[in-house]
Amino acid sequence: MMAKVLMTKSKFQLYRTASENCSAAFSLVETVLAIGVVSFALLAVLGVMSTGSSSLRRAVDSTVYSQIVQSVLASAKQSDFSGLTNSAPVGWNGRLLYFDDRGVMLDGASNALYRATVSILSPAALPGTSSNYSDLAQISVRITKTANTNDAYKVSAIVANNGQ
Repeated sequence: MMAKVLMTKSKFQLYRTASENCSAAFSLVETVLAIGVVSFALLAVLGVMSTGSSSLRRAVDSTVYSQIVQSVLASAKQSDFSGLTNSAPVGWNGRLLYFDDRGVMLDGASNALYRATVSILSPAALPGTSSNYSDLAQISVRITKTANTNDAYKVSAIVANNGQ
């Protein structure tokens, strides 16, 4: 008889009540809160990523703009000073130059990402003075993206006639 009672006890141990089963699982409220916290964290990470990518794009553009300006000014300084003020295509005044995504000068506008417009003012005045000097020329470079010509990056430099 003793063995029979033990057997019935073990049968009851196999079946648990509903309240005992629910204590081991998550409730609907806990699940919704957990999903909300995870969603909020992912949203914050995505927001930081978009800000970071736009900052990276501005940094790349700034680097390419610097390379373009350096290239244009180096080419202009190597040319004859009297030819600087002539109008394009012979001179530099009004010349359009095209560049790729790395700031390398291209022959045409077909694969260009950036466009530089060069304008020359001669005779030019030194900054802070009102006198114009015939041996000085002010080179202005206006760089735009070929897709968006509204945003422009502008740089001006003074070039002196070195007599060559």
